[in-house]
Amino acid sequence: MALIFLCSHIVLATPLHDRVSSLPVWQSLIHSSSGEPQLGDPTFLLSVSNFSASHELKMTLKLIESDVDSAYCRFPARTVFLKHVLQLDIPKLDASLPACPELEKYIQHVPFEQLELVFASEIFSSATSMMGHIFLKADGKNFRNTKVSHSLAYFTEITTLNPAKLISESLITGMSGFFTVRPFSKDIEQYLEKEKRNLWQFRLRGSDFHKRLLQLHLWELKGAKLTYYFQSYNCATLTLELISILEPKVMEEQKLFVSPVDVVKAVIKHDLVEQTEVMASPKWLLNSIEGALSKDELDSIKPWLNDQETSDLNSLTSLSQQYLSLAIPDSYTENGGMRNFNIDLSDYKHPANTPQDSAIGFSVFKSKSDRVLGFNFLSSGHYLYGDNRQYLYESELVLGKVSGSLSIDSNDIDIQEATIYSVKNLTPTSQFNPSWSSEFYFGLRPSYTDELKFKSLAELSFGLGKSKKLHRDILGYLHVVGGLTSNIKNQEWFTQIKSGVVLNLINDSKLTSELRWGTGKWSKSRSMFEIETILSWFPSTDKSVSAISRFSKNSEKRYHSLGIEYNHYF
Repeated sequence: MALIFLCSHIVLATPLHDRVSSLPVWQSLIHSSSGEPQLGDPTFLLSVSNFSASHELKMTLKLIESDVDSAYCRFPARTVFLKHVLQLDIPKLDASLPACPELEKYIQHVPFEQLELVFASEIFSSATSMMGHIFLKADGKNFRNTKVSHSLAYFTEITTLNPAKLISESLITGMSGFFTVRPFSKDIEQYLEKEKRNLWQFRLRGSDFHKRLLQLHLWELKGAKLTYYFQSYNCATLTLELISILEPKVMEEQKLFVSPVDVVKAVIKHDLVEQTEVMASPKWLLNSIEGALSKDELDSIKPWLNDQETSDLNSLTSLSQQYLSLAIPDSYTENGGMRNFNIDLSDYKHPANTPQDSAIGFSVFKSKSDRVLGFNFLSSGHYLYGDNRQYLYESELVLGKVSGSLSIDSNDIDIQEATIYSVKNLTPTSQFNPSWSSEFYFGLRPSYTDELKFKSLAELSFGLGKSKKLHRDILGYLHVVGGLTSNIKNQEWFTQIKSGVVLNLINDSKLTSELRWGTGKWSKSRSMFEIETILSWFPSTDKSVSAISRFSKNSEKRYHSLGIEYNHYF
């Protein structure tokens, strides 16, 4: 096919060439970040052996000039973008579709009339979804004039249960990444029905031209070798890059670690959200309503449960009836209960209102024998004593935490903690929603010696138990924990019983307290009793101040320290 460039000497001139190659949309189309390629695959990049945005532009223009059909079939988004921005005199590109039957089929079957960002809430049973999952959804009418919805998602598959191998692959060597286009109904079945997760849907603004660019760009990713890194190139990283085709300013939110919630915050911050809808799982709704019921409402439900034939459903509040419709749907329907409740969850426990995922903290502790200054850095996650009001359950997730200390009295400097992965899930159990709570730890953290000195040990441990709501704002839990510790020379198996309570208080404050009793973690050490109590105050979403009390004793000694810690989330 003949191709004519108008004023070709201007197109290839250096000033114009440099200006186009530095455009944010071009950078997004080739996935360039700080001058480095995010996708180093020769099927995706023409200049992979000598990459630069400028070099990639030159080679793409050369391909378009030599064979526009081949260029459009392989890089349709780039071709359309360069035609638009350089005003290239290219015949109607749609005429190239017969030469690209697979591309034509994709365009006909996956319309982009409406685009949504979808956030699937966090789930602790999946190592790759502990912070939720984020993906795009495209809606519209296909070539048969049938309305269809497709999910556009990037993910990885875990193929090992070995913690060391999993951490090495996900953080260092990378794992195979997959970008899929599939009917959205499969995600409803997977996330909403099987995994009992909520699906938040944020309808995105964007011009028809930029939506078309995004549609065609997803085709360009077909067949590209993608490498998934948990901390640097995960589902959130790639999704943020894709959205930047609609609005380049969202890349300003690319930070040390991009989480699914960060993408939600980015589109809201840059005014890309037109409308928000929530598809809530029955389990999530049940827990949400149960937490909102007053004591009087809970008391009014009990007689109906004991004697369904004589109790009058109409005497119950609307909220109580909603609860029963989810807890025992068959019996509720048989007794003529009201249906079709209208529940607006668009502002309830919103993911965009959670604190940021990374944190830096400073602390000072004082005991009878020492004064210690502390420093900690959290790569990603949140603390149990942090502000978790926007999560459905109380929980803790620590991914990559390092902390150190300086003794004011002895000038000793120590690395106290190097946590690789730690999680505590306090899902409350109830009559209609029986659940287990659990915890897991892998890393290095301080433990008391027989002399009640804090020294670090490598630890791998797991705990299982029950959590229960004692009041709307009070959660209690009991865990049995077992594990293995090591200081290279010696290894020690240990067991513990943990009992704790979490109280959400007035004035943006929170109290957590945990009692631990069990065998010592150091080789041949005595049994240990510990209590840690933390009172936290949240002056803003991304700041917390905590007063911490630690007490421990064994058959010979006892130890007590008081401290204060400040954390800034970013």
